[in-house]
Amino acid sequence: MPRNPIHTSIVRTRARAVRESDVDVRRANEERTMSVNVPLRAEFVSSFVVSAALLCLDVQTELVQRHVVPLFDAFTRAEFDATAVTLTLLFLNLAFVFSPTYARASKGSTNNPTVYVLRMLLGEINATRAILNATASVLAHACSFAVVMWTAKAFPWALPGKAPMVPLTPNGGFKAGALAETAVVAANFIFFGLAERSFSKALLPALGSGFYVFSIVVEGCRYSCGFMNPSVVIASHALAGDLFTRRAAEAVGTYVVGGVAGSVIVVLAAKALIPEPKSVRRAKATSAAAIRSISRAKSAIDKRPTMPRSRSKVAKTATKTAI
Repeated sequence: MPRNPIHTSIVRTRARAVRESDVDVRRANEERTMSVNVPLRAEFVSSFVVSAALLCLDVQTELVQRHVVPLFDAFTRAEFDATAVTLTLLFLNLAFVFSPTYARASKGSTNNPTVYVLRMLLGEINATRAILNATASVLAHACSFAVVMWTAKAFPWALPGKAPMVPLTPNGGFKAGALAETAVVAANFIFFGLAERSFSKALLPALGSGFYVFSIVVEGCRYSCGFMNPSVVIASHALAGDLFTRRAAEAVGTYVVGGVAGSVIVVLAAKALIPEPKSVRRAKATSAAAIRSISRAKSAIDKRPTMPRSRSKVAKTATKTAI
């Protein structure tokens, strides 16, 4: 008997949907595993590469001005805006770093100690793992700064337009800088968390990098420049040789305090705004009911009257006592 083509098509569609669902679940589990168990070597290598790329934004701007801008001069008379080009390049660099492709290649590395603080506060990783990965990121940034600046000094033709490195300090001082950094960290993490639940994964890199560029433009480097990454500040002072001075301690403390305070705000906002999953609520209710049942059983046993001993046992006890 010939098969119904409509039925065959439905069966194939359902089978394909099941396969795609399995693939999505597998990828989600892999991403969750990567975010929890990021190898120290992967974190170091990824932080080194990302730090070097962002440190060379001025070099990228110089290359665009040399080779790309002349192509547009024939069609437009607009003047070259180095700031706009740098912000555009920052957006493109971050969009690539936030992409799923780079996340898989770097095995879930975050390139930022502040992210590990947030994950620790959310209970996604333990304190030991957070400290180890954050330390790897800081060391990678310091090595990256040293390599880039040595290359710019030894081979200036390789990094045209590379500006000399100076220790980074908040323009608004400790209090204002820490408050500004707290606001930038909290706003970016909350925005990314909401975007993750509202948009497809394909849009998240552009949305995350775009909002970050928007936030630093609004902040305008008046207080902290919104680095969101203490590693950058630590590396700049380590390269300058004044890491253990009071000035460096205040500068680094500004971004550490801002990062931790912003992460705490994100955790509180997550608990207040994001409802607890039904499975978790069901598990908690079941556990609470089991505990109540055990408590009632114990109290019932404690209140039960003791049974008198049999006469034979009483007699044996009296005989033993007499003997």
